[in-house]
Amino acid sequence: MHYPFIQKLAQLVGVPYQDPVLKERMKHVSIRGRVAFCIVCLEIAIHNLKFSSPASRHLLAKLWDYVSSCQLDIWHEEMAEYLPSSIIETERFQEEDFDDLSEYNFGQLRNWYQTLPKGVVDMIECIFVVGTVNLYGEITGYSTETLKPTMRVAGLMQQLKLPLPEIARFEKSAFADFDGWGKQVDKSFFALG
Repeated sequence: MHYPFIQKLAQLVGVPYQDPVLKERMKHVSIRGRVAFCIVCLEIAIHNLKFSSPASRHLLAKLWDYVSSCQLDIWHEEMAEYLPSSIIETERFQEEDFDDLSEYNFGQLRNWYQTLPKGVVDMIECIFVVGTVNLYGEITGYSTETLKPTMRVAGLMQQLKLPLPEIARFEKSAFADFDGWGKQVDKSFFALG
């Protein structure tokens, strides 16, 4: 399945964070580490803006599956159903349109997405881009294709006046590991301390 909106989204979503030190450090973080950084940013946003709900917990669990998955292509297919752009544009749930998402979770996520600030919705879409844009192609350099949307998430955090997580948590997952992807780890690998 091809999602043409990925390229458009990677160019249009948010404002990149203009911190050259963070950008340079993030170049050395694996793609799994970049996804984890973006998820932690989303967690901070949901918590600080008081948008926690059963839908947010379900979405975050699905996002966190990425860092431990050995089948990122399957994560890609499943996660595509959870995207705000997939759910909000769908008038009503039709079982044949969704393989992984239940009607109940569809309704929960749809209602929740409609309450979120645009910056938080954009973060969710960016996480998907970071996790999938290099899946079916060659990774070159330090993967500018994943670095740009990662820095956009940092920019969205800045726009929302929210603190960024400490980058050292994510530097433990080096870009040098497994051709840029980083090792499969449990989400606790990125915990504080």
